[in-house]
Amino acid sequence: MSKKQLFLAVFSMMALLVSHYSCVKDQGKLPGAVSQSLCDSMNVKYSTVIQPMMVTYCAMSNCHDAIGSAPGNLNMYADLKAMIDNQQFKSRVFTIKDMPQAPNLPLADSLLQKIQCWLAAGALND
Repeated sequence: MSKKQLFLAVFSMMALLVSHYSCVKDQGKLPGAVSQSLCDSMNVKYSTVIQPMMVTYCAMSNCHDAIGSAPGNLNMYADLKAMIDNQQFKSRVFTIKDMPQAPNLPLADSLLQKIQCWLAAGALND
């Protein structure tokens, strides 16, 4: 086999592999996304679900509370909403996944779904 034929064979194989693995197949919903029907069935409210969750997992003593070292007092809706609006909350909880810190890391999927539903509904103070 000549160098030209070898080059063409290798190039063809590489092109085939690249085209095969670069295809994006429709997999349905995005990983971690929650369905609207699930959110409707959960009926997640800030006052009854999210605020108690923030107190339990985030606004612990010396963390996201009034005297803690972490930014924002997550006992307060305004501070939480500010972190949501600047994308810090979503980034730390869902992307980087370093919040909440131990001993509460990671949050159970059911709790993460509730947060996602609340965020998808506009993160309202209700």
